[in-house]
Formats: sequence, structure tokens, C-alpha cells
Amino acid sequence: MRKIVFLLVLLPLLVGCHHKPYYTNPITVVLNTGSSLKGTPYRYGGRSPRGFDCSGFVWYCYDRAGIVIPATTELQRKTGNKVARSLKFSKLEPGDLLFFKMKWIFGHPDHVGIYAGHRQMLHSSTSRGVVLEDLDNGFWKKHFSYARRVVK
Repeated sequence: MRKIVFLLVLLPLLVGCHHKPYYTNPITVVLNTGSSLKGTPYRYGGRSPRGFDCSGFVWYCYDRAGIVIPATTELQRKTGNKVARSLKFSKLEPGDLLFFKMKWIFGHPDHVGIYAGHRQMLHSSTSRGVVLEDLDNGFWKKHFSYARRVVK
């Protein structure tokens, strides 16, 4: 009888707990995932560490944090809440999605990145792959459309 009671008490400890030992902010996971992927090559339609396009990169980073968002820029443009219509850093928070209109022939933004804080963005560039980009650059200000917040 003692052995049975001992096993009933000890078994849950041997199997392990199903909860995390500490809480990790999901945006921290998003940004850490993005940072760890710097240098990953660009691949049109890519959604894995073998290669990313811009929306696939954003989708992958959020997915690793357990946050479900659409996988295309077109649908990501409708995700969350709009927080800024101009590149005002005081309104942005790390993890916000930044949308840019790169091709003037389209009516909607066609590029997306993740605001990393400190006036920087993580994104997948067609020419350089996944990079951390300085947003204090006239190019990005010229092409900025709006920002959306997925996680409050």
C-alpha cells in the first residue's frame, strides 16, 4: 500500500508539469524570433527559415509566439487595430506591424515589417533577406502607410 501511495504522489512530479515556469511576453518572443532570423534569405512566398517574403516573416514570428495572424500582406493589413497613419515613433510599440506602399501602381500597402522599438524595424528585404532596418531614413518615411497593433 505504501508503494502505491508513494507512486501516486511521485508520478505527477516524474511526468512533469504542463505550465511554463515563468511568463514570457509574446511580443518578446516575436522580436527574439525575428532577431534570430537575421540573414535568412528572401524567398517569394516563403514562410520558413529556408527563406521568407515580408508577410511570411511576420507570420512566422507571430506564430512562434502562439499568436495567429494571416499569412499574406493583404490580410495582415486588416489585422489588429490601426495605431498610426504617419511614422510617429511616440505612437508605436514594439511588435506593431508597419505597412509600406512600395509600388505606386497598387492602391494598398504591399510591404510589411515588425516595429522593433528604438526607431527600427525587422523585415524581409527582397535584396538582403531578414534585416534590422533604421527607420530614420527618408526612404521609409516616404513609403510608410500606417501601423497596426495586433497585441494590446
